[in-house]
Amino acid sequence: MKLTKNKLYQLIQEAMEEKQYGKDFQSFLQIPIRTYMDEEDMLDIGYLEMHVGPKLGSGYSRMVFEINDTQVAKIAYRHPETLEMNSFNEGCQSNRMEYLKFNKYPHIFPKSYGIFKEDSVLVVEKVTVIEEQDHMDRVLRNAYPSLVEGSLYLINQGYSRINPSWVFERILDTWDEVIGDASPVRRDEFDVMMQTRRTTDINSEQLETLWNIVTKDTKLMNWVSTLRQMGVEFDELRVGNVGTNSQDNKLILIDISKFDFNSGTEVEEKKSSVSSYDHRIKNMEVDPELERVQPFVYRRRN
Repeated sequence: MKLTKNKLYQLIQEAMEEKQYGKDFQSFLQIPIRTYMDEEDMLDIGYLEMHVGPKLGSGYSRMVFEINDTQVAKIAYRHPETLEMNSFNEGCQSNRMEYLKFNKYPHIFPKSYGIFKEDSVLVVEKVTVIEEQDHMDRVLRNAYPSLVEGSLYLINQGYSRINPSWVFERILDTWDEVIGDASPVRRDEFDVMMQTRRTTDINSEQLETLWNIVTKDTKLMNWVSTLRQMGVEFDELRVGNVGTNSQDNKLILIDISKFDFNSGTEVEEKKSSVSSYDHRIKNMEVDPELERVQPFVYRRRN
C-alpha cells in the first residue's frame, strides 16, 4: 500500500495523540460520535467510563470524565430534563470558548490541551474543585499573601471577625459591575465597600493603608481586573464554581458556562467599546455622564 502524504500526517497525528492522552483515549477519538451518543444527543455513560475513564460530574450541557491523573474530557450532551432545549449545542459552544480562552488566560483558567469531534469533546487540565469554605480560605491565603497581610492589619487595628476571605470579598465588591471599567484604580468604591458592621468607624488613614496593602499585590490585581474586563459575574466566584492546583496556591475558574461573559457563547473576540473610567480625577456621584441605577452602581447615560 502506498503511503500518501495525508495518511502519513494522520499516522503522525494519531501517534502524538496516543503519547499525549494515552492509547485508550486516542482510540476513543477515532470512533463515531453515535457510538456513545444516541439520536437525542444523550450519552452512554457506561461506554464512556469503559473507554475514556470514570465520570467525575455533570452539568446542564456537559459531562466530565477522567482521562488520567492530569487530564479530563468535557463531553457535550443533551440533559434528559431539558430535551426541549438544545443543551448539546450549548455544550459545544462552551467547549469552544474554553478552548480559546483557557490558554489565553493561564493565570485564571486550567490548561486546555485539545478540542475534538466538532467541538463536542474538550480535553483540559484536571484541577481540584473547591467544595468547602475551609479549602477556599486556604487557597486564598496561599495564592494572595496580601489578603493575609490586610486582614492582620485590620485585626491589629482592633477589628474582629476579619480574615483573608472577608478581605477578598471586599475586593470583589469593589470591582463588581461598575460601568464596565477594568481599571485597578477604584479607590472610591473600595472606601464605600469597607463601610461594614465589622469595620465600623474605620478612618481614612486605615483605609489608605489597607488599600496600599491589597493593591500592591500585582497577581491579585491582574486576576481581578482581567475577570472584570471579561465580564465575569463576581457572584459566581464561590465554592463549587472554582478550583485549584495540587499546591493549593492558585484560584482557577473551572467552567466557563457558569459565568455570564459579555460575549455570551460567541467564539469571536470583541474589543470593548467602554473606555476606562479614571477614578483619580473623576467622581461618579456627580459625573454628568453617569446615572445611578442602584446604591453604588452607575451606568453611562445614553
